[in-house]
Amino acid sequence: MEALIRHPSIDQVRVVIGEGQDGHAREALDGLAVGDLIIGGAERSNSVLNGLHAIGEGAVLVHDAARPFCPPEVVERLLAALEQADGSVPVLPVADTLASGGQFLEAPVDRRNLFRVQTPRPSTWRT
Repeated sequence: MEALIRHPSIDQVRVVIGEGQDGHAREALDGLAVGDLIIGGAERSNSVLNGLHAIGEGAVLVHDAARPFCPPEVVERLLAALEQADGSVPVLPVADTLASGGQFLEAPVDRRNLFRVQTPRPSTWRT
């Protein structure tokens, strides 16, 4: 949170929390400039949608607590990408060997064009 709050290109930070978690969240966020807390949904994608509805218009970066150490360079690349597209997500190349098949594995899957997307499933973000 502090890294995003201090980032010069971030105007405000808002926090989406699980239902019934507001007491614990307020304690953990005490002293941080995060505005009013937003109540999330049953799944992460529902929480993102609730946050987007609460925030309204403008560029929004979604960060989940599962990946707490987002470097400033990633924020800068995401913001730069939003100047040319309606959305952007941080990705990492797939390093593991992948294979398809059932009981017996078939040939390895070509992973050159596969990436791990580090955010909730975008297809559920329709408003």
